[in-house]
Amino acid sequence: MSTWLTGFPLVLEIVPPPLRVGRAGIEEIIERAERIHGALQLSAINVPEIREESSKSEHGARKNPFEPRVEPRVLGRELNSRLGIPAIINHVVVHRGEDALRHWLAETREDYGIRDFVLVGGELSEGAYPGPGVGRANQILRALYPPGDVRIGNIVIPGRVADGMAEAARVLRKIEHGANFFTSQIVYHETDLCDLLSGCAGLPH
Repeated sequence: MSTWLTGFPLVLEIVPPPLRVGRAGIEEIIERAERIHGALQLSAINVPEIREESSKSEHGARKNPFEPRVEPRVLGRELNSRLGIPAIINHVVVHRGEDALRHWLAETREDYGIRDFVLVGGELSEGAYPGPGVGRANQILRALYPPGDVRIGNIVIPGRVADGMAEAARVLRKIEHGANFFTSQIVYHETDLCDLLSGCAGLPH
């Protein structure tokens, strides 16, 4: 089991290169990660999954069109095997049915050597997709492997209230479904984070 979450870990996020770049894109990332690791001694590298968005944001359409990228688990295997750095693989779980997701998770663990996952939901409500929500995906992965063999992460958005549920309650529910850790985007308003932590402390465990 990786120990990157112990102590004060330093985690770098690296976006997979576009597929059109080919092998050269992977090699460039490996070289960059090696230089950074040599200087800072990284605990892990987080590899997000970049998917095409279903609609434009409040800021308008993308300036650059979406283009397919190397699978996160492909890049993660390279980082792990060549640099010895644990890779945290992000995966959007709602786009495939439970059987297909179960196969993908087992393949990623067994064939790609990935132990650390961040399971992500969709942009829309869970019922709009063919696959399971994050909580159910946590349960599927936890049933496949014991806590000592894989680590399950989910996304947290401080200040969010969705489907009438505050974020703290959502965090607790995801923990009950198997989550070990949470990641977020940059937090600009510390009050949101403080409120989240206070809310989590006040919930029954």
